[in-house]
Amino acid sequence: MRSKEGDDTESLSLPVDLIIEILTKLPPRSLSRLICVSKLWLSIIHGERACLPLDLMNQSPKDPL
Repeated sequence: MRSKEGDDTESLSLPVDLIIEILTKLPPRSLSRLICVSKLWLSIIHGERACLPLDLMNQSPKDPL
């Protein structure tokens, strides 16, 4: 039995490297929507230490997945 409600969220989190890999495959329009997902995603996309290449945000949309 779980002692706390939030215990299982840690086991479901993805490594930051994997999140970055996924985000680099998305079109810029989707990235602008995804900044609302979490503070981590906001910092990856737009933060001081943004991990995504700047030119990725300025690209024209790729073919839809």
